[in-house]
Amino acid sequence: MDRYMKAFVIMSMVYLLAGAVLGVSLAWSVGSLQLRFAHVHLNLLGFMAMMIFGVGYFILPRFSARALRWPGLVALHFWVSNLSLLGMVAFYSVWNAGWLACSILQALCAVLFLGNVGLSVVAFPREQVPDRHRQEQGPAISGETKVAELLERWPDLRELLVAQGIQALSDPQHVEHVRKLGVTLGMMARRHGLDEGELLSRIASATGGRVEKQGEPRRAGPIGAESVIGDVIKDYPGTEAVFRRFYGEGCFSCPGQAFETIAQSATMHNVELGEILSELNRAAGQGKKAP
Repeated sequence: MDRYMKAFVIMSMVYLLAGAVLGVSLAWSVGSLQLRFAHVHLNLLGFMAMMIFGVGYFILPRFSARALRWPGLVALHFWVSNLSLLGMVAFYSVWNAGWLACSILQALCAVLFLGNVGLSVVAFPREQVPDRHRQEQGPAISGETKVAELLERWPDLRELLVAQGIQALSDPQHVEHVRKLGVTLGMMARRHGLDEGELLSRIASATGGRVEKQGEPRRAGPIGAESVIGDVIKDYPGTEAVFRRFYGEGCFSCPGQAFETIAQSATMHNVELGEILSELNRAAGQGKKAP
């Protein structure tokens, strides 16, 4: 999380504490009009709004697999929002012109947030991965590949599997059940009396991948945009330090690494794709597993 996004969250909790203290004091006495104004706005614009700003800047673009359109404006928003809120509280019923100016700045901050996040999510297309990365060899498909992970990355595969006679996958609840059980393609083929080799070939063709023979290395060629994070770490342990440096420690407690590609994660973490691929391939060359 960007430091100013985190700062929004921290300040929201500071304002919550300040608002709670004021609330307790007002419970014992009526207090001045300015104190009551401060109590309301420290909770509303301080706690609630700034919590929404911090979490919204971080989460909303990532839910749409897009980068924030103007990340540099988050710092400006943070300082203007905080200073204008403090100005509103200080100038209320004391200096009308100052209070009005701070109120206008607060409104502009809300517009800035809506514009930055809204245009990032709605108006701007998903970041395109350079063609040289999209030419990478597709995923390796084997009997040990988990069905849920495939459906997560390629939802259209469900229609292919249903057409092969696995009718239960047409029910979303059954898909969730398959996920919880960790059902693999081999298990599914045996359960439904399908030829495993033919099923793997059909899936590899649909995903642009290849059938992985038992005992062969999982990957061949350079690490690319569509490489799955978990696979890269497993095959090239030396890359773990690179992921930690770019993504932080949270990446290693996230279940998404089992199916999330490097292109997807780079977008969610606002990391330049070419840079992290270069670093990963350099580390892979130093720490590649022996065949």
